[in-house]
Amino acid sequence: MYKEFSKRDKLTLLKFVVYLINVLLILNLINIIGNQLRLYPIIIDIMIILFIFFMITFIIRRYIIKYKYMIIEEEFIIKKIIGKKEIIAVDININQIIKIKSIYSEDYVKDKKKDYKKKMRLFNNNKNQQCFYCIYQEDDKKIYFEFEPSKKMLSYITNKEQEV
Repeated sequence: MYKEFSKRDKLTLLKFVVYLINVLLILNLINIIGNQLRLYPIIIDIMIILFIFFMITFIIRRYIIKYKYMIIEEEFIIKKIIGKKEIIAVDININQIIKIKSIYSEDYVKDKKKDYKKKMRLFNNNKNQQCFYCIYQEDDKKIYFEFEPSKKMLSYITNKEQEV
């Protein structure tokens, strides 16, 4: 068994204050533009609510959620962790994996545009360092996800894949 956690950014007080100031400025800008265009107040309110929802989603995704990658014998498991709650995002046999490649490979754009049953982003570091994508087969349908394994985790997966 091998497991590791994805790194998540820390929300410092300075980052929080910068986000708060930016949100307030953008909300004020939305309000001013809406009034200048003589939009109905309900439209301005909906735009503000959508923006706030977008920002909350961004902050939760970047600073609160983390991922646990595990290999137990032939199983590759990725759990999404929010606080103390763990949700299994991926639970596959390594034999189901069709492809694992870097997002900097030539095939990335072509593979990402294809039609899949499900597409997932299972990491929270936006710097795209060491990011890989995986395509696997489940019930005659392909599923695509991006994740951020360490070199050690990647070697475990590829070695298990080659053994089979």
